[in-house]
Amino acid sequence: MQFRVLYRDFLRRMIDLEVLSVHAGGDASTLMGQFAALLLFISLLFSIPALFFSVKLAVQGQMFLVGVWSLEHFLIATSMLLVGLFAVLTWNSTFPDKRDLLILAPLPVRTRTLFLAKIAAAGTALGLTIFTLHALAGIVWPLAFNKPLVAQTLPVFASDPAIAPVQAAEMQSVMDRDLEQARRGGVFAQAGLAIGVVTHGERRVFTYGTAKPDSIFEIASVTKTFTALTLARMVEQGKVKLDEPVRQLLPPGTVEKPDGKEITLLDLATHHSGLPRMPSSFHAANPDNPFADFHAADLYDFLAAHGVRKPADASFHYSNVGVGLLGQVLADRAGMSYADLVKKEVTDRLGLKDTVVSLSPEQRGRFLQGHNTFSEGPDGYRKIPHGYGDAVPPWDFDALAGCGALHSTANDMLAYLEANLHPEAKGGVLAAALRETHKLRGGVEGSVGIGPGMRIGLIWLHSPDGTYFHDGGSLGFTSFVFFNPKEDYAGIVLSNSLFAQLVGAHLRQRLAGLPAHSLANVNIPASGGAKGAMRLFAVYWITMFAASTFIYCCVLGVQGLAAQLLPRQLFLRVSSFLQLAAFCVLVSVYFLQPLLAAPNPFDIQSAGMPGWSPSYWFLGLFQQLNGSPALAALATRAWIGLAAAVGATVVGYALSYFRSLRKIIEEPDILPSTRRESLLPSFGTLPQTALVQFTIRTLLRSRQHRVILAFYLGVGFAVSACLLRSPQQWSEPLLAASIILMGLWVVGMRAVFSLPLDLSANWIFRMTPMRAGADCVTARRRSLWLLSVAPAWVGSAVVFLATLPWRPAVEHLILLGLFGVMVAELCLQGDQKIPFTCSWLPGKSKFHIAFWAGVIFILEIVLQGAELEQRALENATGYAVLFLTLAAIAASAFWRISRAAEVEIERLQFEETPSWRLTRLDL
Repeated sequence: MQFRVLYRDFLRRMIDLEVLSVHAGGDASTLMGQFAALLLFISLLFSIPALFFSVKLAVQGQMFLVGVWSLEHFLIATSMLLVGLFAVLTWNSTFPDKRDLLILAPLPVRTRTLFLAKIAAAGTALGLTIFTLHALAGIVWPLAFNKPLVAQTLPVFASDPAIAPVQAAEMQSVMDRDLEQARRGGVFAQAGLAIGVVTHGERRVFTYGTAKPDSIFEIASVTKTFTALTLARMVEQGKVKLDEPVRQLLPPGTVEKPDGKEITLLDLATHHSGLPRMPSSFHAANPDNPFADFHAADLYDFLAAHGVRKPADASFHYSNVGVGLLGQVLADRAGMSYADLVKKEVTDRLGLKDTVVSLSPEQRGRFLQGHNTFSEGPDGYRKIPHGYGDAVPPWDFDALAGCGALHSTANDMLAYLEANLHPEAKGGVLAAALRETHKLRGGVEGSVGIGPGMRIGLIWLHSPDGTYFHDGGSLGFTSFVFFNPKEDYAGIVLSNSLFAQLVGAHLRQRLAGLPAHSLANVNIPASGGAKGAMRLFAVYWITMFAASTFIYCCVLGVQGLAAQLLPRQLFLRVSSFLQLAAFCVLVSVYFLQPLLAAPNPFDIQSAGMPGWSPSYWFLGLFQQLNGSPALAALATRAWIGLAAAVGATVVGYALSYFRSLRKIIEEPDILPSTRRESLLPSFGTLPQTALVQFTIRTLLRSRQHRVILAFYLGVGFAVSACLLRSPQQWSEPLLAASIILMGLWVVGMRAVFSLPLDLSANWIFRMTPMRAGADCVTARRRSLWLLSVAPAWVGSAVVFLATLPWRPAVEHLILLGLFGVMVAELCLQGDQKIPFTCSWLPGKSKFHIAFWAGVIFILEIVLQGAELEQRALENATGYAVLFLTLAAIAASAFWRISRAAEVEIERLQFEETPSWRLTRLDL
């Protein structure tokens, strides 16, 4: 009976009432009900996408697994985040404290009964949290993942250790070793792979499988780089201009001149035209050869309907129709076909005899049979009747030839890359045109699957390490090309079956001496059927419980071991800071880890899924329990991590009952201070100093207020982390991140000020001579500035001055300071209240509710404001207007509040209850 009573009491007190009792009216049942309702709502949100998940939404093979694994990782990571936050909320309720012992010590209750009841309550709370969180998602997602797929052999999603940078002469032996498992596994029975590499003028070409050095492949979208070089050649010859509107190259009367900006040739060559990936009128009559029936008339009809107006917010958006249009209009201007134009301007001048649109009979004899690397895909033209790996017919192009019509060999492509490495060797117009294609024109922000820091020249993508690259993929072929002028190396990978992007990324990393994407293969078992559904259901729940238990025990283990290693008084001082640190770590890891559960072949720094991320460990465990050995190394880490976390928690709990109980009773929690003088300075008059120092000390001493503020800051840091993934160093997202962090810090502090430290203590302030007026407003203002505006501004100043040119950094910091002052002044509107002395009861927090309900709307406003500021920073007049506007708003709010305070005759406001309901002593 003692166990049952203690178990029930500990369970009801599991969530820290000191933190959240204001919102639940102090009732544990209400609080737990609200918490369960929130988790059920989240579970419902998790479940909705499963209703629309289909195998048709993703490409089969490796790319399909990327999509499925990314969804599984999202569910695991989000579950770990929410359970981790639950552990933070239960920080002071999971280990014995003085409140427990003062009540239970005099009673005839055995220590082990107390111990077991506490553990049972913690385990039950954890189990109920996980079960409620996945009550709906745990049913629908296993069914959604159980798609009927055949067994597949795919590259391992892992990385090989780094070795010294490999030179061209040694590359074949290195690749032989790295591809050894694939070669022994029969992957090259029908597949062909051609690799070319050049380092410091030394070149090598070698092949695997059905490919030979002179084998011809479709190079698909790598054709776009030839279209860009053709454009640059015609620019150097004065035949076209980069800023020339595309409308002027169309047949007369095709499209009218739009209002505003027009799409230019440069926009087409940098994917900033705003055109879609494929024409809306594109409907393949023959799925086996989708581009053959799309003629110039069809292209011009699409353009007439779409128009040539450039959207004001046009950013990078990869467009096949855009580059296809570029090739067509250049051919029109030259008065010849695209095939003849690229031959005249590029391939003949570089001596690329086998780089052609149409193959000769002799070349057809060297053309490899392509094999399907895709299934039904999202682009419309991949809806084909062939299964994964089946032989497929070649593609033909007409109007969109500029986006993917060329064929080539490894030797030709290596010669092409050598020309890009050393344009000066070609001389004249060709050298100038090659250099023109390398000039960086803008970012590729918002591009799925492209790593951070990427920029674009004319078609060529550019990574932060100085590498230019592009990939291609048709129905039966894949390709990847890259060159690095700074390090003087280049490489080409062509395949008629394999995923050339992955092999190309491996080649890049070997040349750079970095950890490289593994080229070993792994067998992915077939899925589907009733037995598969039952297995997935069990695997889903086991993985979610294991991952959640791991993160919950990590938090408890850190807390328990800290309590044993530190003296009790010191532990009590640092406990709340450990709690805040745990919250920040949880949020930071969640938002900073990669979103896609796969290596990014476009990013040379990406070498597999991050081994430091526990959520990816449990993704590996999910695959292992489901019968797939694809992520075995990560699964091993999951088992080790789970055992270590549970072990640390068990040790912490055991020590807390064998060593800490006596300390809790016998040692005081707070020792008298030996320091007589305050370290805090004066903040004006005596009343002003008293109120500001009271505010600072309350925030430093009150754990519940710091935790609530941490939630606001956590949201700010999370949003900032997402925005700072922008590929550009100086960009709108960077400005927006500092604005959002400043706004959330100020608003969060305003919310914390509104929460009472102790309602029963308000009588102390009622009986003081402090009255509403100028002193009170000044003290509140200085408190808000000191605790929110100043730290947010200083933190932003450190980041901006350390990473950006000083002039735009200083100009932005001036505007950021004005913005912070403006928001702070707006937060001071309303009745005058001393911070931490006025209740914010349920139903009264209208500002709080309105703020969170409109957070998405506010985020959009901030992004628009950041765009406006970026334009203003580039224009002195615009900056002056923006500065004066913010200064005027801040000064107006300051004057209004100060003016109202001078004539204020009302008393300070405390409870939200109308004054006629209160009995005043009027002392």
